[in-house]
Amino acid sequence: MTTLSRKHLKNLANLHRKKGRREQGMFLVEGLRSVKAAIEAKAPLVEILIEHELLDDGRLKELLNATDVPVHRIARSELDKISDVQHSQGLMAVARSVVTSASNGLEGARTVLALDGVQDPGNVGTLVRTASWFGVDAVLAGPGTADFESPKVVRSSMGGMWDVVLVQTED
Repeated sequence: MTTLSRKHLKNLANLHRKKGRREQGMFLVEGLRSVKAAIEAKAPLVEILIEHELLDDGRLKELLNATDVPVHRIARSELDKISDVQHSQGLMAVARSVVTSASNGLEGARTVLALDGVQDPGNVGTLVRTASWFGVDAVLAGPGTADFESPKVVRSSMGGMWDVVLVQTED
């Protein structure tokens, strides 16, 4: 396990903004349930960040041993600068973007949930989670729909985003 430079922490903090996520091609996955779901789904994780004090938690040790993704220890103060929530669980991962364009993302999809202008990130995440539960193949987001990779959408999808193809279109 390694520690992170200030520049790296600043880049991670920029993942809260859509512009930062697009520029870096990455997004944050926060919380035990979401990180666990990402690891189990073999999501394209780049790194895992864990608060120093949680390194002794047996559940987390087992989870982290189940993956070969690099793990970085992080102080609570640093985590608070990156986290989108007021009371972080002390665990977060960075994933490569999983959103694709409409031109190729819907090939082979038999069932598609289309979202038209759903602006509330919590609602978008809940719809993604529900689509996953019902076996939908893809979720298509039209203009005005909240970003699939925003922190609140990722949290409220509760891992469902790894089970469906996420497609963003501008028309």
